[in-house]
Amino acid sequence: FTSIYSSPQVYNTIMVENSKKKFIANSSNPQAIVSNCLFTAGYTNYNMEDAAKTCNTNAPAYGFCAPALDDFRPTSLSGADGLGDPAFLEKVPMPQGREDLRYIDFAGEEIPREGRITAGCHQEKAGVAPAFKSETDASWECESYGWNGWHAGSYVHFTNRVEMCKIRRRDIGPADVVWYEDASSGNVYVPDTNGWIGIYLPSDVKDVSLKTRKPTKTIWVDGQNGDDAYDGSDIGSEAHPYKTIQPAIDSVPNGTSGSNIKYSIIRVKPGVYTAKDGETGVVRIPDGETWWYRRVRILSEEGPENTIIDGLDSCRCVRMANPSAIQGFTLTRGKSEDVTEGGAFHATASVFTYYAVDCIITNNINVAAVQIGGTTIRCRFDKNKNTAVRNGRSVGSVICAENAFDGAAGQAYFCTIEADTKDGSDFKYGGCIFKSDKNLTFDKASAVGCFAHGMEINGAGVADCSSGDARFIRGGTGSDYQLYSNSQAIGTVGLGLLDSLGPYARLDFAGNTFNVVGSGVTPGAWQYPSAVRGDRFKVVIR
Repeated sequence: FTSIYSSPQVYNTIMVENSKKKFIANSSNPQAIVSNCLFTAGYTNYNMEDAAKTCNTNAPAYGFCAPALDDFRPTSLSGADGLGDPAFLEKVPMPQGREDLRYIDFAGEEIPREGRITAGCHQEKAGVAPAFKSETDASWECESYGWNGWHAGSYVHFTNRVEMCKIRRRDIGPADVVWYEDASSGNVYVPDTNGWIGIYLPSDVKDVSLKTRKPTKTIWVDGQNGDDAYDGSDIGSEAHPYKTIQPAIDSVPNGTSGSNIKYSIIRVKPGVYTAKDGETGVVRIPDGETWWYRRVRILSEEGPENTIIDGLDSCRCVRMANPSAIQGFTLTRGKSEDVTEGGAFHATASVFTYYAVDCIITNNINVAAVQIGGTTIRCRFDKNKNTAVRNGRSVGSVICAENAFDGAAGQAYFCTIEADTKDGSDFKYGGCIFKSDKNLTFDKASAVGCFAHGMEINGAGVADCSSGDARFIRGGTGSDYQLYSNSQAIGTVGLGLLDSLGPYARLDFAGNTFNVVGSGVTPGAWQYPSAVRGDRFKVVIR
C-alpha cells in the first residue's frame, strides 16, 4: 500500500518481507487504517494512531511456528499475544449480509470481543515455544509445517525417550481420507470423526512418512431417502444414495494390483440398518481375489447414537474378510452360532488393517464372542452376552462384559475393563485399568503397566502394575470412567511400555494424545489431563 491508493484499510494481517521498504505514507493518506497487524520486515511510515497502539515490528519476538514454511501462527510465548485490540475490528467494512465474518480469524477461529487479542491473523497459539535451531530447521521449529503444498497441524509432547503427536490435514475434511499408511511399516492410521490421527514413535525414530489414501470413489447411503432399485448411472451419489449398506459395498471399485489399490469411502446417513432376508450379516466385506485390491472406510455422518447396525438377533452386524474400517456406528443385536465368528464384529485377521473405530457395541448375543479378530479402537462394549473380544485386539476402549478376553491371542492396550479376564498364555494387557469384584492373577498372560481398581493384581506375568483407587468420575457400569485429578492411577504407566507397543495409532477415548505426568502416562481409556503441546518432530504427509 502506498500513497497512490486512497484510504487503505488493513486489519489483523501479517505483512511478510515487504521488499518495497515502504508500507504507507501517512502524509498522503491521513485516512489510512492499520490495526492489529504484524510486520516481519521492510516497512516504514505507518505512524497512524491505530497502528501505534496495535501493531508491532519486533519480528524475533513473535515466535512464529515456521516462517520458512509460511506458518505464522504465534507460539504461546509470542510478543504478539495481547498486542491487538478487538475494538478496532468494529471499523472493518463487512460484505453485505456477512457480519458473521467480523470476528473470525484466518483459521476460522473466533476472535474474542473483549480485552486484548493476539495481533496478526491467528488467534490460536501453537504451544510452548520450542528452542529454535535455525530459521529453516522445519523438523524442530514448526508446530505446523507444509510439504509439497499440503498443510498439517501437529501437537506433540516430547520427553526423554518418547514422542507422541496428533496430526490433522487442515485442507481436507475427516471424510476425505480413507486412512493413512506408514510408508515403512505399513501400519494404518484411521482418522477419528474430527479428522485427527494419533502417532506414537519410539525414541530412535525421528521421522515418519505417511501416505494419504484419498478415495477413488465416495458412495452415499441414506436409509430413509435412498433407493437400492434406482437404475441411473449416478446411483450411490448424494443425490441418489443407496438405501442399505451392502449394495454400496458391492459397488466399490477394484484395483488391478498391489500398486494400484482403489480406496473408497461409504458415507452413511442416520438410520437403522438391517440385513435383507437370507443375508448372513448387515455389513459384509467379501474375501476372494476380486477384493484383494479394494479398501473401504464406512463412515457414519452423525455418529453411533444416530446410526445403528441392527442384527435383529439373527445375523452378524459386521464381517470383514479384507482390510477395511467401519467407524461411528452402534453395533447391536448381532448374533453368530459359529464359535469361530464374532456376532457384532468379525474379522478374518487380527492385523492392523481390519478396524472398528469409535463404535458403541451393545446388546449382542453371541455363542463365542462379540468381537473375533481385527482391532477395535475407542469402542464401548456394554450389555453384551458372553466374551467381549476373542483372538483380537482393542485399543483405547471401554469394555464392560461378562468376560473381557478369551481365545489364543487377545490383546488390550490402554483400555478400561470392567469384567472378568482370562489368563490365556498369549494374552497381552498393556496400560489397562481393571475393575473387578475379585483379585486378578496372571501367570500365563502378560500384564504390563496396568492398574487394578479396588483389588489386587499379581502373578508371574505381572510387571510394573499397581493397585489403588482410580477415582472414576462416574464409577458405575457403563460409565465413561474418566478420572478425578487425585486418581492414584495417573502417571503410573512407565514410558518403556510405549516403546514396546510399537507405532500404533494412539488417541484416547476422548481424542487426546498421551500426556506425561511425572515419569509416566495414565492407564485406561482416558489420559489425564489432555496432552501438552510442545516440541516437534518431522512428519511427512504425501
